[in-house]
Amino acid sequence: AVLEDATAAVRTVAYSPNGGQLAVGSWDNKVYVYETSNLATGATIAVLEDATDGVNTVAYSPNGGQLAIGSSENKVYVYETSNLATGATIAVLEDATAAVRTVAYSPNGGQLAVGSWDNKVYVYETSNLATGATIAVLEDA
Repeated sequence: AVLEDATAAVRTVAYSPNGGQLAVGSWDNKVYVYETSNLATGATIAVLEDATDGVNTVAYSPNGGQLAIGSSENKVYVYETSNLATGATIAVLEDATAAVRTVAYSPNGGQLAVGSWDNKVYVYETSNLATGATIAVLEDA
């Protein structure tokens, strides 16, 4: 299948851990989420439009319950994958002072690390994302 929804460069893609979803992040400020069993149709199950500057990175949590999106506007948007169609975030993380370049969940899903062009890594507890409080800021990155 050729997925052609993005109207600007595709910057990042990620499969959910069970392979059921494919998230495609674009510099058109959107993330297109597809159900992999229906890729041939090209139909999205959600288009996430919270970012206002290019999407640089996407990552699913190990259990597939969360999707994190890092953008050039210095923010990370976190969604519950069971609620993607609503487009509602469960958290917006705003500690980075430059573009977010990468996001990654720990293997057990308990932490979310955010790497930024500000030369820092911000670490959050996934059980406490709504507060936006970091548990660590690594400044030697």
